[in-house]
Amino acid sequence: MKLSIKYKCFQLVCNENTTTFCCHLGFPTEQRLVLTSYLQTNRLKEAREAAEVHLDAFKDVVSYSGYFNVNKRNNASLFFWFFPSANDYLNDPVVLWLQGGPGASSLYGLFVENGPFYVEENGSVTLREYSWHKNQSVIYIDQPVGTGFSYTEDLYVTNQTQVGAHLYDALTQFFTLFPELQKNEFFISGESYAGKYIPAIGYTILKNNPSADLKINLQGLLIGNGLSDPINQVFYSNLLYQLGLADKKNVEAYNSYQSQIIENINNGLYNQAVNIFNELFSYYTESTGLNNVYNYLKQEDDDPVAWEDFLNTREVRQALHVGNEFFSSQSFFVYLELSTDMMQSVSPWYLDFSAAEEYQKAPRYPWLVNDNVAGFVKVAGNLTEVMVRDAGHMVPTDQPENAYQLLYKFIRGIPLA
Repeated sequence: MKLSIKYKCFQLVCNENTTTFCCHLGFPTEQRLVLTSYLQTNRLKEAREAAEVHLDAFKDVVSYSGYFNVNKRNNASLFFWFFPSANDYLNDPVVLWLQGGPGASSLYGLFVENGPFYVEENGSVTLREYSWHKNQSVIYIDQPVGTGFSYTEDLYVTNQTQVGAHLYDALTQFFTLFPELQKNEFFISGESYAGKYIPAIGYTILKNNPSADLKINLQGLLIGNGLSDPINQVFYSNLLYQLGLADKKNVEAYNSYQSQIIENINNGLYNQAVNIFNELFSYYTESTGLNNVYNYLKQEDDDPVAWEDFLNTREVRQALHVGNEFFSSQSFFVYLELSTDMMQSVSPWYLDFSAAEEYQKAPRYPWLVNDNVAGFVKVAGNLTEVMVRDAGHMVPTDQPENAYQLLYKFIRGIPLA
């Protein structure tokens, strides 16, 4: 069959910088492996066999991938890639990883931070020493719909309630496909804008579990550098001043941006708040000359990019059962549709924290890994707060062993200090 692939391109101009976005249109959907119909007809064995991933480049690492439909009317489906624990699959915890953005693919986490694979500049694949799947099963889901390999015809989410509903639908399908894992402890992890996604799906699970036929054994949340409550998280001026990245004149400018953001949030003008939030970061790069806003020790963004090209090769797309779906690590459409959501808070979903007073008095202890100070930890009630040393925004990239130890101990209830 001869395919006619169409492109739709447009330009976004922001702060005199022009970025061109191209999107593939008109891909045939029949080549994607959507597992929902298999599950609805109880063809679990057939579904699992179809979802197996086989490619020499993946070096015999066992995995499964495919799609779960979460909105039939709009043909909206979420892509997942699942790595069973290489240790004790039937008993090890199950961990979900969610990227931020909004609109960033969770496969960034897989290839750049904590998954089994790393793609070298020449396109070859090597195995990551501290892959999270070594002692826990890990699921990576591209979400919201339209992110990464996930797709939709005309439905993009606009709030966290919709995010939670889609993820919950996908997870119930996942645990239907792998029923032997329903009893295992389940944890949700992620970073950055996933600071909203994680509470959203956590809240949705807790709300639905009491009456659900399939109960998800949620035991905890791991939020790395999460944006959850913007009105209380936009205070950068004092930090930058203490780090020597701002003088008093810069502090005045940052304070002005921060005040405007808060005023707009309080007035419900969320799009205006987002615009000023972005202006604040533009001012940071202009005033410091540092273009990497995720790690102030680095001047330029040095993220690897070979993994994106790798995912768009024909053999990889076939192995992952995505048909001709084009992969992009960041979806502008998802970002745009969630723009009003960005400066809103998800704090009402976790305001019943009962150990606030205990937290104020809790001591802070050094956290050691191999007799080295990996960071500092404070515990109050069911909250564990960890500061990881020598790490930027993407902790598993900057401190892979320490991030692995943090995950391993936290989900098993082993004290860090």
